Amino acid sequence: METTATIFYAHPAGETTLVRFVVRDTDAPAGRLRVFDQGGRRLLGTAGVLGAGGSLFGELWLPLQNTSRIISQLEMPGLSRPIRTAHSLTPRPQWTLHWVTIIDPRRLIDSLEQLPLWRRYAALATLQQLKVYGNPFPTPDQSLQTLDHVAFLRAAHPAHRLQRDFGIPMGSVALGSAQNLEMRASALALQNVSIPYAVSLNQGTGSVFHTLDGRDGSIVTAASLPPRSTVRDLLFTEGGDQMAREIERWLTETPAFIAPSYGTTVALILQTNLDDQLAQIAQAVADWNSRYAFPHITVGTPDDFFREAGRIIGSGIAQPPAPSSARSRPMPSADELEQTRDNRNAQRISSVEQLLAPLNALLRSRAPGIRGIAEHLDIPLDGTLVLNPSPIPRTDIITMPSGSEQLATDIPGMGYAYLLGRSSSAPQPFVQLGTHSVFGQFLTVRLDPQTGAISSLYHRSDGREWVRPGSPGLNAVPGAVLEHVTRLRLPEIGMRLIAERRTDRGRLTTTVTGYESLPWIDITNEFHAERGNTAQYDYHFNVDRPHVSWETPVGFEEAVPPVGPVAHFHWLRLRSGDDWQVLFRGLDAPYAACDASGRIVSLAPTGRSRYRLQLASPYARPDEPWHFGWSTEPFVVVPVAASSTRRGTLPRFGHLLAFDEPGVAVLGIKQADNGDGAIVYLQELLGATRPAKLAAGILGFRQARHVDALERHLGELPVSPEPAVTVPLPAHGVVVVRLLDLFVRGA
Repeated sequence: METTATIFYAHPAGETTLVRFVVRDTDAPAGRLRVFDQGGRRLLGTAGVLGAGGSLFGELWLPLQNTSRIISQLEMPGLSRPIRTAHSLTPRPQWTLHWVTIIDPRRLIDSLEQLPLWRRYAALATLQQLKVYGNPFPTPDQSLQTLDHVAFLRAAHPAHRLQRDFGIPMGSVALGSAQNLEMRASALALQNVSIPYAVSLNQGTGSVFHTLDGRDGSIVTAASLPPRSTVRDLLFTEGGDQMAREIERWLTETPAFIAPSYGTTVALILQTNLDDQLAQIAQAVADWNSRYAFPHITVGTPDDFFREAGRIIGSGIAQPPAPSSARSRPMPSADELEQTRDNRNAQRISSVEQLLAPLNALLRSRAPGIRGIAEHLDIPLDGTLVLNPSPIPRTDIITMPSGSEQLATDIPGMGYAYLLGRSSSAPQPFVQLGTHSVFGQFLTVRLDPQTGAISSLYHRSDGREWVRPGSPGLNAVPGAVLEHVTRLRLPEIGMRLIAERRTDRGRLTTTVTGYESLPWIDITNEFHAERGNTAQYDYHFNVDRPHVSWETPVGFEEAVPPVGPVAHFHWLRLRSGDDWQVLFRGLDAPYAACDASGRIVSLAPTGRSRYRLQLASPYARPDEPWHFGWSTEPFVVVPVAASSTRRGTLPRFGHLLAFDEPGVAVLGIKQADNGDGAIVYLQELLGATRPAKLAAGILGFRQARHVDALERHLGELPVSPEPAVTVPLPAHGVVVVRLLDLFVRGA
């Protein structure tokens, strides 16, 4: 006879546990089982055993506090006398299961807004009774790596709105994919809005407690849940014996729960969708708890679960999480590439509108964005307004409204400059004869006459060649054939090569621009093919023992190749063994992979894809990657007509706020959600805790407050007469400031 102690304990207080008995190889239809204590004198219980499939099965609730020996006595037809057997039983853990319902707040808000008012009130009462929480993190199917900085920091805003407008609390737990949560910036963003816990559904067999550690010192307690950790997997919708069987199988057969590294008797069960069966599930839980003392199911108590998780992490029992799977994902599809490109373009438009919104609100402009600024310029003649949306002063080539090009110099960071005239004042470009090469003060570029790839990228200051010898080169396309090259001289700018290439997937026009006085080259590929195709551009850099790092929203990641494909936000960097660096940006193709030989592979959708390459010495500024990345953001250019009715409120040149702190970036400026003041996002880039000074530019202020990314008040900040405010920045950290009592510092 076999005996097994189960995970089930009876009321009150789990004093008895359910024990199963099995008699093998018998044709008896039934029998009776008596169970005695170790001495065989005290009867502990009696149960019937029923036959099925050549065995007899029975269950009995027995007191079992520690490992114990019992005596069973079996009576059944065909036996002349009872069979007595001794058994040793070890009790199973007494589990506590924490059921938490974490809902995508966007979907819940949409659902509630569509309900009639009386039904909405009824639904809200039910949701509050069932302790439903809004997820303060993007859902697992959303990629955070393609968000801009401000959108990333404000990822909890929909949950905040759900709490503010509907009374459904924002959860203390962020539910996200492992790929999103493993970004070190995720801990920073969660801590910024006071979210202490995170959970991901693990696709493997392991389950671990661990911490998410941000570069700024943020720590978030995290759990990776094993498969089948949802109410539907565990048949909460069915309840009763079906639910009991699934929970028992889950707790006794999942490798994570039976591993010594788990170290506790608590588990988390998630509900992540809202449907008509939620009340039915709640009733199944109530019935369960009336039936069993353990496993006990609690409703809406994630903090209790994570406090126990913190104890396990602190004890050293928990194992570290498995290596990241994000860098082994397949290359994105054509649809994903196009969607990412379209989202990035939409984010650029939105960020410019947000940047100018506080000033436009003060000016009461009729037009949004840069056109609202143009309405208030103090100008005597027609011209062109150039906006630099990045946080650093820049010199770069611009396309004028007439289509001509010229070099715009020293455009203020997050500011603008007004240029007289609507066309370039520089001489027109002209065709030059000669080799397939361009050169300037810093770099010389040559094209391969057979393929049109860059066969040489030569640094003139030290004679260093950056194309790996014997490789297909930079911007190489498999199977490409060069048909024609035109070289243009761009007076006061540099030189340009226009290469027509033919591939088996479509035609390709490649433009390579080298500058006389700028330390980078620009590459534009126009891929002429049917929508849905992709082009692969290979960059074989001559970098030994490369180390790869790439910018993510509000941070960066780094690894030894092979890496990828990863989504790099503004920049990707290859650092060689002697600390020379390749800085790489794919403006319309943000996904890239890198292998151990220093080859970067970039996929791009049909149409235009732009790249910028810069070579940096070991003596470059520590924040050079960020400066390089920001320098690739396109200027916004609009024509402006002079008008005798123009009020002339604004100067012709300036920045919104004065900020020139080395190694600190203004990630974004926006109008406050409630319309009161401007919100400024600052980040320290170099890893040094220090104060930073933010002063008025065109936008003046008289008060300042420290807030979080949800614009909740954290403290007052003194404002000097300048006016200016000094902000304490943690190393690699983000600080959000609300500027109040705004005014315009005019022409």
